[in-house]
Amino acid sequence: MSALVDHLESRLGRMQGGWAVDIGASEKGVTVGLFEGGRLARVRSFATIGLSEHPVVARNSGRELRMELIGCSYDGPSSDYGPWPGILDHLAKVSVESGQAILRGDVIKLPGEMAPGSWLNALYATPPVYFDDSFSSVDIGGGHQAAVVWLLPIGASEADLVQKSGWRAFENVLESSNPDLLDLKRALIV
Repeated sequence: MSALVDHLESRLGRMQGGWAVDIGASEKGVTVGLFEGGRLARVRSFATIGLSEHPVVARNSGRELRMELIGCSYDGPSSDYGPWPGILDHLAKVSVESGQAILRGDVIKLPGEMAPGSWLNALYATPPVYFDDSFSSVDIGGGHQAAVVWLLPIGASEADLVQKSGWRAFENVLESSNPDLLDLKRALIV
């Protein structure tokens, strides 16, 4: 587990603390960690730690996968951690219970907006493109690699684009629009 934390800290910053995720009867714990002071200025990041100990299956291939989830946004007041701890807690539970992997291009609808005054009400799963390529996976031992899945907040019209045109088309629009993906109140690109 320390190799995973080292991997996350190398990009996201020093782990400041964490919250235990109630996975039920499982002996393998999952934590949502808070990271600050990383490579992205003024960004507070959250990541699951230990989710990769729970193998999941890719629904399109049936292949067993391991994953850890991250969410990043500009930091706010130190007493307000924002939506990420609750979102990652929920998605870790759902992933373990369902045994289903969150794959690149998946859209996850949220029950509301990411922040007051935000249009972002869904998450898009993608590799962590704001970081170098070597951050997208980590050796967790035992011959296993875990994918680092970045959960990018998106709006309804953006989610519709993914559903209608696919993840490649959406990522092409993202690249050409170059929005600030860390701003929970950013304008929608479509």
